[in-house]
Amino acid sequence: MEFDFVLLGAEKQSASSFALAYPDKTFLFVTDQAIVDGWDIPNVRIAFSKINDIEKLPGRYRGKYVSLSSRWTALSVDSKPAAVRCSLFDNLEKIYKHMPELALRIGRDLATYRSSPVILKGDLWHKPDAPEIISEEYSPDMKDEYGCGFFYQEFVPGPDNFVSVGYVEKERVRFGIVQVHRESIAREDHIVAAETVNDERLSDLTLRAIAHLGYQGFFTLNWVKVPGRVALTSFRPEPKALFGLLKKAGCDLLGDAGAMAVKPGVKMIGNIHYSSYHELAS
Repeated sequence: MEFDFVLLGAEKQSASSFALAYPDKTFLFVTDQAIVDGWDIPNVRIAFSKINDIEKLPGRYRGKYVSLSSRWTALSVDSKPAAVRCSLFDNLEKIYKHMPELALRIGRDLATYRSSPVILKGDLWHKPDAPEIISEEYSPDMKDEYGCGFFYQEFVPGPDNFVSVGYVEKERVRFGIVQVHRESIAREDHIVAAETVNDERLSDLTLRAIAHLGYQGFFTLNWVKVPGRVALTSFRPEPKALFGLLKKAGCDLLGDAGAMAVKPGVKMIGNIHYSSYHELAS
């Protein structure tokens, strides 16, 4: 069977966002979850696959393969180079080296922070469940039960949070910037309310950060604005569920032209769907 896009890790909220934004394209959602959203979208078909079996998929399904989840990328068959690309710790170190004005302290040894509050971050992919802010008053037992690895990052509670979501292909970068008003973080992190902004400073920082990484593909950069500075908190080689919002604001991530200056003030409200499901006993 042939599709325009084969989406790996389609349990992510971005799968439905992608398919709904491009009704003229056909999509195969590939997931290892029991039930995912998207079964009622006309241009979507769904297939189950374990991550270790994805090398078998091209023989059955043709199309452009896109990973929506760092978990799928890092644990794929060719895992070593993929894991290197997915390491948030390594990617932040690369960016901070060239752009120290964006840096927050990161490390793998909690003792070096002493009394400073830090946040526990997943390394190879987003750490599931609610965020853990660690201080002298609260220091949980650290167990890497999900296998994503983790590290510590200086915690900066900023009132203004933004994401740059885009796509890099060769030397062409297409992206838009969105202010996140509300998130819901459980097994996955879901954007619940957001709106587009036109921010020249963040646009410039986005282009510079991506250039330093030499990255190709979909990406999300997370920013926090605090008094007197902008800090970069995250880079993931995956898109957020903002395809439709960006397209409405003039940024077509699949288009030919780059789009850094989107129409500001385009708003969205997101719906949270299952990322895992178990049948209830009758």
